[in-house]
Amino acid sequence: MKRIISFLLCAVMFAFLATSAFADSYSSVSDKNVKLEYPEEKNYFAEPFEATVKASRKNGSIYIMPKAEAGNGHLGTVPNGETVLIMAEQSGYYFFMTEEGYCGWNGKNWFETDNHAEEKLSVSNKSSVSNNNKTSASAGSYSYISDEGVKLQYPKEKYFFSEPFEASVKASRKNGSIYIMPKAEAGNGHLGTVPNGETVLIMAEQSGYYFFMTEEGHCGWNGKNWFETDKHAEEKVFELNKSTVSDKGVDLEYPEDKDYYSTPFVMLVKSSRSDGHGSIYLMPKPEAGNGNLGTVKDGNAVLILAERSGYYFFQTDDGRQGWNGKNWFA
Repeated sequence: MKRIISFLLCAVMFAFLATSAFADSYSSVSDKNVKLEYPEEKNYFAEPFEATVKASRKNGSIYIMPKAEAGNGHLGTVPNGETVLIMAEQSGYYFFMTEEGYCGWNGKNWFETDNHAEEKLSVSNKSSVSNNNKTSASAGSYSYISDEGVKLQYPKEKYFFSEPFEASVKASRKNGSIYIMPKAEAGNGHLGTVPNGETVLIMAEQSGYYFFMTEEGHCGWNGKNWFETDKHAEEKVFELNKSTVSDKGVDLEYPEDKDYYSTPFVMLVKSSRSDGHGSIYLMPKPEAGNGNLGTVKDGNAVLILAERSGYYFFQTDDGRQGWNGKNWFA
């Protein structure tokens, strides 16, 4: 079965690593310290569609850019000939996602698409945003407005998993299906259906509901109990996702642009213990009293990304981020 290449306002998505971006790597903060900018809702296509990267050289690549404009560095690269998912268009740039789930922008001229399909989707997208009338969403069809007139609600950034993962639909009947719901709550109608056994991409979780995407690019919500997942993989991404909210309920505070170093650098964790078995906290803010996001063991190498008020903002080798005093690094 074809893997979903996926998507969306995704805000996604992985919530939001900040490392240097070289070829074959990816970060949501560019090599010029510019954060990935997601499209406005009005710029999304009604349905994402595939395109092929068309670099200037046969063995070349194109940049994954953080904004729909030049001069902001890059988040990574995509090799010539790779298939990506086009999700939005703005000012002559496409917002796209690679097969690895990496999102960014580049000029429309660097992609080969089915132009007829693109035009059709553009028209469909405009009608779904401007029309406030109820849109019928029956089996085998899909709409961004439910049969109860409720528009699809996207997750807030904090609810996205650091990495999307696949799951199988588990309907109550073997030949049954589940609804694609517009919100993480019942009573708002549905946008369409997904048959039992189909593989979907789980992107976010809120109030016991998963936000998911089908192989056709249709997005929506339904209860977690209607999906079969790899529990180990799910726990791993939950752990990374939750690492952005401390044990005291404080959200991770990211540095301001002026706080970032132009070139990140590596340092070793140096706790107060001399036996090498200590650890330090990943703090949500450059100040004490806000709980912690986890710990990093003594001697572990971390990437220092920014500095403020005597605290370093750093990233661990497993992608977690946080703050701690400069005196705890060597």
